Amino acid sequence: MVASKSRMKTNNACSGQKRAVAKSENYPSPPAFATNASPLGGSRVDNHGNAKGQLQMFVINTIFQPIYGKPCWQVEQGYGSFLTFEFGQPSLHITEPHEVSEQAAESVRRNAARRFVYVRGDWHLWIYICDWYIFLNNRELANHESNRRAIKKALIDIDGQALTKVSVNDSLVSVFEFDLGGRLEVIPNHKDYEKNVDLWLLYEPSGKVFTLRADGKYHHMLGTTPPESYKWKPLRVSKPKKIVK
Repeated sequence: MVASKSRMKTNNACSGQKRAVAKSENYPSPPAFATNASPLGGSRVDNHGNAKGQLQMFVINTIFQPIYGKPCWQVEQGYGSFLTFEFGQPSLHITEPHEVSEQAAESVRRNAARRFVYVRGDWHLWIYICDWYIFLNNRELANHESNRRAIKKALIDIDGQALTKVSVNDSLVSVFEFDLGGRLEVIPNHKDYEKNVDLWLLYEPSGKVFTLRADGKYHHMLGTTPPESYKWKPLRVSKPKKIVK
């Protein structure tokens, strides 16, 4: 395994939210490009959004095309209801000790003085500030409000399944489908969280991170890019107006 510096993301959008901020990052041929998510058995997906414009699904498919057909591994629950999935070859990541402000809390200073070593995949999927539901063969196993024991059991069933399709519907619900009947639905929660929080992030081998927000905007930039330099683009584009002659 190759040692490298960890690619971490600092997200200021989650400040003041209810959930605590968490840490951070030859198989079957890939399927044809996905279209918008359709209703699924046992699904929590709502396909009756009133949003105007058309989703650019080619953006999502281009990002996930390299990992379609690859099994996920080390699927875990982090702080709160955050979830992480690894894809691709494992490698060793090392976060070196670093200095922090003298005014920082004791726990922050203690962690800053430590060296963290952990295993990451080539691709690291982080399910962030959202509601989510896990299904197996159309039966719900757990959701974001389940206890940690129930979530762990559900993730064991998903661990090792190959990702086959990712789709986003008009309500900005993301659906991750797996080859052995597993399915993860990620749903924006505009009631409890701000509309511009990050729903999920995909860390890539290139060092870039693809981030989708709850307001339908995304960016695809190096993980070292400072937040003030993010260039957010709309996933949904307005339909061209018809010219009446």
